[in-house]
Amino acid sequence: RYGIEFEAGYEKTDFELSDDDPETLSGELRLLRNITRHLDGYVSYAHTHTEQASGDYSTYYPSAGIDWRPTDDSGITLGVGVLFQARENTADSEDLFIEFDVFKDFEFSRRGSISITGSSGYVPTRSEAASLGFNIYYEAGVLFRYELTRTLSAEISSTYVINQFDEPTVNRQDNELGCGVGLTWNPLRWMSLSLSYEFTDFDTDSSDRDDYQENVAMVTVTLTPSQPVRFESGTSRSNLEDRLFD
Repeated sequence: RYGIEFEAGYEKTDFELSDDDPETLSGELRLLRNITRHLDGYVSYAHTHTEQASGDYSTYYPSAGIDWRPTDDSGITLGVGVLFQARENTADSEDLFIEFDVFKDFEFSRRGSISITGSSGYVPTRSEAASLGFNIYYEAGVLFRYELTRTLSAEISSTYVINQFDEPTVNRQDNELGCGVGLTWNPLRWMSLSLSYEFTDFDTDSSDRDDYQENVAMVTVTLTPSQPVRFESGTSRSNLEDRLFD
């Protein structure tokens, strides 16, 4: 009835034109309590610490919540915690944060299905090019699939992403709406041809960047060997989120 999950990471960035080479240590410890066959409760603590010449930075995030997995293709994670941010050169901050991760796949017929997903999270300060530092994100997406014929299928997708940048010198929010349509034709068992179109509407309250709209059309040809090399695949939830948001 009890379990433990632990994750740890180390990252170092070396810049050729700067001596500000950050080093980041991160870790998360989660204590689990099985309530029913499909429902778990958890208490978690996540910590990230970055050392850099411009000033050390740390985040502390204790939280508690539930994780409900009724089926392999559905689940809800809901938790609440306090997000502490400690900066060396600026004032510390603390905020109540609600974390969620929702996924469900609806098969309304033998040919059609609808998948929905939504999640929230935070990304610690990064020192990569054009980084805006710490940010909190919320994202939601839906994907509709339908088999028109045995060899032809259609897809319609829509996503909405909110990024809130919480650095003292940034204080910015970006909203991004995406829509897409696609057709996939499988003339042969080992070949597929896809035609897709994606529209993105980007809106920000920052005076340093303009809003924009983007249109992308793409043709993709996929060749699959008769005996493909199989790697360990992720869950249907992670596959859906990669499809929609990456």
